[in-house]
Amino acid sequence: MNMEEKIICSDCGEEITGEVFYNNDGDTICEKCRTSNYGICEDCGELIPNDDLTYIEDRDCYVCENCLDNGDYFCCEDCGDWYSTDDDYAYVEGYGQVCGHCIDNGGYGCCGDCGNWYCEDDLHYNEEDGCDYCNSCYRDHEESHDHVYGYHEFKNWKLFKGSNEDLPPYYIGKEIELEAKSYTNTQEVLNTMDKYLNAVAMRDGSLSNGVEIVTHPESWKYLQENKEKYKQFFKKIEELNYGDNGGTGLHFHVTRPSEDVISRLIVILESFKDEIKKLSRRNGSFSWCKFITDNGREEIENLKYKSTKYIKDEYIYKRDGDRYMVLNLTNTKTIEFRFFNGANNFEEFWGGLQFIHNLMDVALDDTRDINTITWKELIKGKELEAQAIKQNVANIDKRVKDTTSILEKIEEAQKQTKEDIKKTLKNFIKYLTREMEDKRLEVVNKSDVNAIELNINNFMETFSNDLRYLQRLTSVYRNVDNGSINDTKYNINYIKDHYTRNKTGYARYFKQIEKTIKDYESEVLN
Repeated sequence: MNMEEKIICSDCGEEITGEVFYNNDGDTICEKCRTSNYGICEDCGELIPNDDLTYIEDRDCYVCENCLDNGDYFCCEDCGDWYSTDDDYAYVEGYGQVCGHCIDNGGYGCCGDCGNWYCEDDLHYNEEDGCDYCNSCYRDHEESHDHVYGYHEFKNWKLFKGSNEDLPPYYIGKEIELEAKSYTNTQEVLNTMDKYLNAVAMRDGSLSNGVEIVTHPESWKYLQENKEKYKQFFKKIEELNYGDNGGTGLHFHVTRPSEDVISRLIVILESFKDEIKKLSRRNGSFSWCKFITDNGREEIENLKYKSTKYIKDEYIYKRDGDRYMVLNLTNTKTIEFRFFNGANNFEEFWGGLQFIHNLMDVALDDTRDINTITWKELIKGKELEAQAIKQNVANIDKRVKDTTSILEKIEEAQKQTKEDIKKTLKNFIKYLTREMEDKRLEVVNKSDVNAIELNINNFMETFSNDLRYLQRLTSVYRNVDNGSINDTKYNINYIKDHYTRNKTGYARYFKQIEKTIKDYESEVLN
């Protein structure tokens, strides 16, 4: 007898007794599963799993993934919802498609020239005609630009990258103070700035007849690619007879790194204080860019002995500190290098910029032992080397610290101590094991075993503390600079004395352990 073939639901596995449905893969679906797990695509009419359907906001319907990719829909980059291209939307340059609702809520604008849409941060407002312009079109409206911002009034900073560049480790913003040496021609300075630099002009109370050029933050790669623009800018500035007139500065703002990196920067700057002062081209006071070791509070030798935590607590975490330091740490997003005198030409400017780049490179390399950082590697670069020669600081062979001979002696003493203690401990364990086995103990007094264990633990704790002491000493002596090497014999002898004293201490612990064992033996065996 022929039986009718059963139809099974591919979702729930039950026999279908009612109406049969078919999904987009041709599988059979029962009515219950169709209602619970599926929907109809508005475009193709296929039965699609709910998880594979996308809701279209403006059409109040669902569309499958295949139809979603046919070009009639888009996902708003702002809110993340999907819309049909029949709805209002705009393509925002450098960002993507944004729905009309998000456009209306603000944060975007249309360039008054090219008509393209941009994020507000990528538009420039022109006060003369009341229009916003993109970076490219804004240049065409700057010929009559004569606006000089108040001191740090401008806030709309842009980050510039080089071509095909991932996120750089830091950006550098430049503050170039320019003073008129004869006649004032501020408008020509502004026109030159607009032509060659990504910058704005600001007033500065320290300038009597000049202007401060403040650039947008730029990556080192971008700066190298646009080096010629800076060269042309300073060439024109020289022709206009602007530059350093004895009271200007050249400051560099750098993306604020971690506290550990800042600590390294502080030690490097203070270690090469004398060389940096000469390189800076400052002939007068450093009251606007003081070194820590100039204020009478710290001596460089003492500062090097301090822990990273001490430097953080005393100089990094204090946001209300003195901003007129060689490294200004009072800003939340940047650190500011303030020590260079104003630049009269491109070579002086680029030499200062190269020095900051070199500083950041060695400070950011946490695999690098700070002791090995030399002055010569800090002054690499054609313009910087020329400046170092001119300031008579080119042929200086100096490290942040030089403790090689001390470290060798410390490491030798530390190694010998470890070996001696290890050998003694090993012999003691052998002795204890042998004694236990020889006695063939049938009764174990748990409290006595605990006493033995306690003594062993006390010994190990002392041993561990002494090793930590040696490690701390090693860390301290890594901070001894070249000028202090002749005074280290006392310190080395101190380490040896400590080792000798503690050998006696170890012997005392062994005596206590041996006494406990004897007491244990006498009690158990008797």
